[in-house]
Amino acid sequence: MPLWVKKKIFYSVLTESDTDKRKLLFQKAKQQGLQFSELTERVIATSRLSMLDGIENVDEWDADFIHKRSRRLASLAWDKLSPWLGINHKII
Repeated sequence: MPLWVKKKIFYSVLTESDTDKRKLLFQKAKQQGLQFSELTERVIATSRLSMLDGIENVDEWDADFIHKRSRRLASLAWDKLSPWLGINHKII
C-alpha cells in the first residue's frame, strides 16, 4: 500500500468529528494493516485534528498532489515565520 494511501486513511480518522465514526474508521484502518502506537491510539480516541479538515475529500493522492500540498504548507509556514525572523519577502 503506497504511503499516501495510508496517510489518507489516517487523516480520515483524525478529521472525523463524530467520535463513534472516528472509532469505526480507526478499526477499519487497523484491519487494513495500519499499526498505531499506544499514544496515537489514545489521541485518536479523545481528539481530532481540525487543521486537516478537507484533506480526506481529495480523491487522487499521488506524488503531484503531495508535492503541491507540501509547497503550500511550506509557504504558509514561511508567511508566519518570516516576519518573526525579520525577513520581509515572500517565496514563490
